[in-house]
Formats: sequence, structure tokens, C-alpha cells
Amino acid sequence: MRVEVRLHGGLRELLPVAARGRGELELLTGAAVADLLAQLGVQRTVVVACNNEEVPATHALQDGDKIAIFSAVSGGHK
Repeated sequence: MRVEVRLHGGLRELLPVAARGRGELELLTGAAVADLLAQLGVQRTVVVACNNEEVPATHALQDGDKIAIFSAVSGGHK
């Protein structure tokens, strides 16, 4: 199956420069978000949206899904 992936912020480096943080990836049927993240080599905490809805790593992907991946935001002042 194929999914469209958009990477935001510092994650853009995970796809070829020509793709500018956006591209299509081929995944095995039945793949979950965790499989996609592993294929991309994401090793940090991220927030993932599938078709504009935030989803967990266990979410099963479908052919044609549109995935957006964002770096998780943390920090702040006490």
C-alpha cells in the first residue's frame, strides 16, 4: 500500500531533499504507524496525524492515507 507522508520541522531531513519533507512511501498491507516511523528511522518522540486526526503508534494504516509527522514539543518555565 502507499501512503502520503509530510514531515514537519527538523524531521524533514528524513526524506530526500528534492521531496522537501513530503513524499509517498510503500508499506506492507496491515502496517501501523510504528512501522512507518521505523521505516523512516524516526528515533524521537513525535506526534502523528492520519487524515487530520491524531493517532497512536498502533493505528493501522490504509492505502492512500495522508500522514503528517511533527516533532513533539516540550519544555517551558516553572
